[in-house]
Amino acid sequence: MKKSIAILLIGIISLGSSRMAQDTNLSKSELRKQKRAERKEAKAKELEMKRAELVELVQDTVFVLEANVYMNNRTSNSISPLLNFVAVNGQQMIIQFASENFIGINGVGGATNNGVLESYSYASDNPKKPITVQGRYKHISGGAVLPFEIVIRDDGGAQFTITNPMGRRDVFMGTVYAPEKSNVVAGIPIFR
Repeated sequence: MKKSIAILLIGIISLGSSRMAQDTNLSKSELRKQKRAERKEAKAKELEMKRAELVELVQDTVFVLEANVYMNNRTSNSISPLLNFVAVNGQQMIIQFASENFIGINGVGGATNNGVLESYSYASDNPKKPITVQGRYKHISGGAVLPFEIVIRDDGGAQFTITNPMGRRDVFMGTVYAPEKSNVVAGIPIFR
């Protein structure tokens, strides 16, 4: 037993010293290249893990997109991710847009729209392309069924686009989170 521990220690020490000898033989530029390659590899592994987590959220239809930018055909504005979000939970979908400047009909400065998913599909097969979710949203009060698309990058950055019947496109840009990691404040829905 003692012999095997001693042999193991000698092996570890010799590997460590040979690694140090290799590092000391490298020039500064080679060391920088090596460190850069190691950082790049670590970042790639991190993004791969994040993508797997995002794909699971999309497959389970349980995620929240916290929006920090709102755009439409005419304007682009920075918005609060605490109050502006798109939440998907099974067949339910909430789209909330609000302002920090005034209290709105939903109690937090805007409108909370509850609805259901009429259709939902996603594509995540190609790891070199973003995850794409397409579907159709119907407000619980009835009315038109609106098409939407969500494009999610590997780092969690996402863009939600919904088109109204007149062709106007509303876009939320932000980050996708699991519901338990999200910090959004949901208002009172317009219709229940």
